[in-house]
Amino acid sequence: MMKGTMSEDILIKYLLGEANAVEKMETEIWVTADLKNAKKLDDLRIILEASRKLAVSSPLNEEQAWSNFKVRKEKQVPDPILLKSVSTRFSWAQIAAAVLLISAAGWMYSYLYHPGRNDIKTITLTSTEKFITDTLPDGSIVHLNKNSSITYAKNFSKYRNINLIGEAFFEVKHGIKSTFTVSVNDVLVKDIGTAFNVKAYLGKTEVIVEEGVVEVSKAAKTIRLNENEMVNIQNGSAEMIVEKSPDHLYNYYRSKIFTANNTPLDRLVNVLNEAYGADIRIDNKALNHVPITVTIRWDSPLSDILEIIRETTPEIRIQKKGPIIHLQ
Repeated sequence: MMKGTMSEDILIKYLLGEANAVEKMETEIWVTADLKNAKKLDDLRIILEASRKLAVSSPLNEEQAWSNFKVRKEKQVPDPILLKSVSTRFSWAQIAAAVLLISAAGWMYSYLYHPGRNDIKTITLTSTEKFITDTLPDGSIVHLNKNSSITYAKNFSKYRNINLIGEAFFEVKHGIKSTFTVSVNDVLVKDIGTAFNVKAYLGKTEVIVEEGVVEVSKAAKTIRLNENEMVNIQNGSAEMIVEKSPDHLYNYYRSKIFTANNTPLDRLVNVLNEAYGADIRIDNKALNHVPITVTIRWDSPLSDILEIIRETTPEIRIQKKGPIIHLQ
């Protein structure tokens, strides 16, 4: 059953990678149901991660920090995320994380939400059923895929930190002293002179570098990605394996073109399903790795695209049953 609200206990377990299969499924369904839900989870993740890093420098003891945080947040921050006390069924890892959160909460509130700090007011850019291209205050360009959003400080030239939900391609403006970073899930992507794509989906984070170099960090581990390299990171795992990017299909929403060059059919189908909100299924699994070489405009009707694929690969038969398209 879809929940209108989600227990913060479960959300914390999910962020720590300790949720069971049912809790994980419920959380991911809840997150994908509404951008507001995804934003709440991302806010909790940011506070949790920052609290871990900032606890040692907090000028308040735990009791003072937590008391100040609750009072200030109730008075000045609408629609708060309630951070409930940790139940005894939590693991020691969760208890430790909660202690860190409490000890740094007061410090984090004063840093993120203090009404006198005009330089940390935020701006949110959100897409719905269409992608958006916009220029950020520093001159960088962001291409936001549908059903995605970014949030950044109003004084962006000083704090070039972006929180991402969904998928976006960044063309970063250089010659500016401040570092350009993107936070998504519990992954931090740091630009070192590049254009790159970041995507959060189905419990994982994908980073692909088109030009230059980026640093990708999670927990205490950092890797570098060069041009045409990528990494997929599962939520709850610190494993990061660098691979070659297999194609340029990821940038269809920016280029408005699907470019397949000996691309396996199942990879192309996955991208078409995402781009068109379609339900294309490959019934004959022998077709999964059939190489497809086509260049197709995104504004073409899906039926035309499927016909082009059929013409280039005669062994494929297409049958539509209601909303489902079967490739046989």
